[in-house]
Order: sequence, then C-alpha cells, then structure tokens
Amino acid sequence: MKKRILLSIILLLVVRIASSQILIALVFGEKLNNERLEFGLNVGLNYSIVSNVGESHYMPGLNLGMTFVYKINDKFHLNPALYFSYPLGAKGMTVYETPDSSLNDVLKEASVKRELSYFSLPITLRYRIFGKTFIEFGPQISLRTKAQDIFEVTMFNDDEVVYTRNVMDDYKRFDFGLTCGVTQKLRENSGVSLTLRYYYGLLDVSKNNEHPDQYNSSFYFSAAIPIGGNKKSTEEAVISD
Repeated sequence: MKKRILLSIILLLVVRIASSQILIALVFGEKLNNERLEFGLNVGLNYSIVSNVGESHYMPGLNLGMTFVYKINDKFHLNPALYFSYPLGAKGMTVYETPDSSLNDVLKEASVKRELSYFSLPITLRYRIFGKTFIEFGPQISLRTKAQDIFEVTMFNDDEVVYTRNVMDDYKRFDFGLTCGVTQKLRENSGVSLTLRYYYGLLDVSKNNEHPDQYNSSFYFSAAIPIGGNKKSTEEAVISD
C-alpha cells in the first residue's frame, strides 16, 4: 500500500511539473528549441487491445501529448514524452450481465467496448540507423484516469441505447511496460517527425480475481510538431536558398 501511495505521488508530481513545462513551452517555444533541444506537440492514433477479456478486437483512439528530445550526440537522442490523452482498451467484447437487471434483456445484443484512459510517460533512447531514421526503445509508465464499459444496441425502431458502466474498481491505478519503435524526421533540425511505436504492458492491470492476467498492448502513431523552432537553423536554410 505504501509503495502504491508513493508511486501515485511521484507520478502526479511528474504530471504537474510536465503540465507547467507545457505552458512555459507554449509561451517560450522559440527559446526552448535550440541545437541540442527540441520541444513540441505530439498528436496521433492508438490501436489497442487488452488480453484475456474474452472475445475482443483492437480499438482505435486518439492520443495527444508533448515531446522533448535531447540530442546527446549525432547518433543518440533521449526522448521523454508525456501523453495526457492516451486511450487503451478493446472493442467487440462479449456481452455480460450488468448490475442493472432491468437493462440486461435490452443489452443482450449490444456491442461492448472497454475504454481505459491514461496519462502516460514513455522515455525512449533513439539511435540513428541512417539519414534521418531512428530506432528507439525504453520504459513506459502510465496512470489510469478512467475505466468504463460502453454498451451500445440499436432497437427495432432504430433508437440507439447506450449504457456506460464504471469499471474503475476492476483496474489498477498504474500500468508499466516497454515501448519500441521507428522515428522518421522530415528535417534534420526542428522539423516534424513521424513515429510508429508498439507498447507491451508487463503488469497485470486487473484487480478482478475472476478475470486476472489482463495486459495492455498498443500500436501507436504520432506526429511530433515542434513549438517555435531552431531559429539559427531556419536562418541558415534561408541563406542557403
């Protein structure tokens, strides 16, 4: 219990500090980006699933966050990022009986999706394999902010019934795993970069003893858009043109 409380405090402090840095970066982005540092906005798509939840399929979602790149040297870059919208979960799950017995008959033909929302902090080390292409690998820790099952069914008169069930008590507060991927920079200095990653969860996120061994995994694509930019590089590019 003490370890969980300590981890909660640490991650909440990280989120708060990162949020402050985001506000600073939005105002002073031009000054924060330089020859060694890049700071920007991450936007992209998630394609996730949860293991051992019965029949299910990958579920799409949108991710949003901030990225920070420190250029150790020409070959190695350190890339911590903070996703303050990082959806995981699964869709196409088998319908189960809910605590609301009056709705179970209505929902027996419903489609069910499980939405797990997180703050997520991946920290990867990038290695340049050639040109502007990097491979990367590192740990990723996440703090759950929401967990819900959404039942959707269309009735005979085309009316849609949507029932949302809170399942936060069934899931642990934290998730931890490893992420790896490939990054392609479109410009050498302070340009947009495209990243495709795969996240593999190492922690069983379920607290439900009847449905244990549930692990998150996700393919996610992000476009990193620098805030401000490397003024020196821009000036050099204008001169060279």
